Amino acid sequence: MPSSNRDNARRRLRHAGDRLLTAVGDWTAPGDRPTFSDDSLSTLIRAVTLAAAGVFLVAMLIIWLVR
Repeated sequence: MPSSNRDNARRRLRHAGDRLLTAVGDWTAPGDRPTFSDDSLSTLIRAVTLAAAGVFLVAMLIIWLVR
């Protein structure tokens, strides 16, 4: 019989722990992210790509001028 009581106590403790983790997880979960329209995302990608290309080309020009 003591083994049965121990098993029940473990089961109850595990269930309480699961509920606590669920509550804490729900409480600390990040909020919904803002959605981007296809146009704004496309514009952002285009701007980042152009900026990276510009930095790359300026670096190449500086290296070429220094040599």
